[in-house]
Amino acid sequence: MGVFGSLKNMMEFWDGAYLLASLKSWFEILLMYGLVVIPFMVLGWLWSLWRGRADHVDMMWGLGFVLMVWSVVGAYSFLQWSTPEGIRGVPLPAMTYKYLLFAGLVTLWGGRLAGYIALRGRGKPEDWRYANWRRDWGKHFWWRSLLQIFLLQGLIMLVMGAPLMMEGTRNLIFLGDEMGVSGMVKFWLGGGLALGGILFEAVADWQLYTFKQKPENKGQVLDAGLWGWSRHPNYFGEIVIWWGLWVMVGGTVGTVLSPLLITFLLVRVSGVAMTERRYAGDDDYSRYKRRVSALVPWWPKKQAE
Repeated sequence: MGVFGSLKNMMEFWDGAYLLASLKSWFEILLMYGLVVIPFMVLGWLWSLWRGRADHVDMMWGLGFVLMVWSVVGAYSFLQWSTPEGIRGVPLPAMTYKYLLFAGLVTLWGGRLAGYIALRGRGKPEDWRYANWRRDWGKHFWWRSLLQIFLLQGLIMLVMGAPLMMEGTRNLIFLGDEMGVSGMVKFWLGGGLALGGILFEAVADWQLYTFKQKPENKGQVLDAGLWGWSRHPNYFGEIVIWWGLWVMVGGTVGTVLSPLLITFLLVRVSGVAMTERRYAGDDDYSRYKRRVSALVPWWPKKQAE
């Protein structure tokens, strides 16, 4: 069906029916965004083969969502231009400031994160995670990296991002001024949470970066600033961002998978879990672990027990 066909179907239901109710529509939505995300990830994989390292996939995480959110603006603008008569004789609603603010927050988050990751890795060898996989997978790394690094990340991006993007399209463009008081409260509350999470994550990242830039801190554990209140304030900020975006576009049960999935991945699979495993057995980190909250910022204990 393609990007424009799927979005046009969405338009035909903008007067109230909920397009996301059928499995067929879910497939079309994933297909629509897949036509944007999958080529993006394949290009990233090809670049990894050329440059001999794959850690730029971390930068592609945030940029992929930026690409997704603005693809709606591009496709919608094209449909407005190509169908001036509207859908079934009903003029298409104009692009709203609400969706543009939503897209702006996603762009601020994804762009900042990609820039920080690029700055953090400048002049350094490949990130230890991908270097280990390169060593373990050996001659099979070239194709396993496509499936298990780039395309897997693309799939996660689709599952997380597509529901929020389409809910944002429905509520922030199609409903527009018909959101009602509760919808507007959610919009501004969620936007505030997302912006707060972006700032929190940015401060945490900058504190860690400046700490690691000082040679005398090599091998030391950062326990000042936000890192004195949480062992993983950057991941806490990331989680807050996604819950904020979810509330912003409506906070419905049908789209709660997006913030739930990022929370699970950061706490149990990568992020927190991976970092904790890496520093297991380190005496300084063990003392730090006994004093400071794992994720949610909290007052540190006065001394280790």
